[in-house]
Amino acid sequence: MRPLTALLTATVRIYVDAAREAGKAFSRSAWAFLTLLLCFPLLAVVGLLVAPLGIIGGLILSILNAACAGTYLAMLRDVLSVRRSLGPAAVRSNLGASTWDIINVLFPIWIVDLLLSLLGVPAVVPLVFGIAVVLFLNPVPEMIGRSRNGGLELLREAAQFMMNHGPEWLIPQVGALALLWLAFPTQALPILSLFGPRFGFTTTGSLAMSAGSGAVGWAIGFGLVALVHLLMLFRGALYLRLSGAGGRRAREWSERLR
Repeated sequence: MRPLTALLTATVRIYVDAAREAGKAFSRSAWAFLTLLLCFPLLAVVGLLVAPLGIIGGLILSILNAACAGTYLAMLRDVLSVRRSLGPAAVRSNLGASTWDIINVLFPIWIVDLLLSLLGVPAVVPLVFGIAVVLFLNPVPEMIGRSRNGGLELLREAAQFMMNHGPEWLIPQVGALALLWLAFPTQALPILSLFGPRFGFTTTGSLAMSAGSGAVGWAIGFGLVALVHLLMLFRGALYLRLSGAGGRRAREWSERLR
């Protein structure tokens, strides 16, 4: 029981430290939050403008989505590393950061999605593939800009991270996702894609739209984006701890139990 207690203690300590850091970072990340808040309306407007262009329009929208995700992730990295409030200059310096890194991650996933669609497989197959992508490649957003790898190598690195730290990484996030599912029961797939290699956090606003119109709907939507932003900060802080000394200590105790 002593090794199990030590493992639980080390893991809980990592969670507490990550939550504390996320809370502190939230207060100094106003511009990062604003970046996330503006992602969905920007994508929605551009989507309407490029819709008549067909495939080319879809390509433009995909690149813009990757640019939005990269800009926001770069802002999060700065907030967690610099440990001071960032101003509009940080948005300008990070604008479009890691765009091609994100596209290189999305491309092989998109190819598999396309093949499954063309092959006409049963609907359960794409669903299982989507769940597997989210589970086994979940920390990809946090690895963008922190890893020297890209594309398939980054996906392999993410899978290796999940093999080492999967339970510790997923457990605190499952509760948050479950609460979101309870609040938005018809949006299960978009919620599942919020965190992971599909970078669904850029379209958080689409979930907010299902909250209804009027002042109450807008308030719920604003709160939802703020919650997703806080969870992204927590994920970033947790990734740094699990991939560092704290994660090694928890893994060592886990190996002693085997």
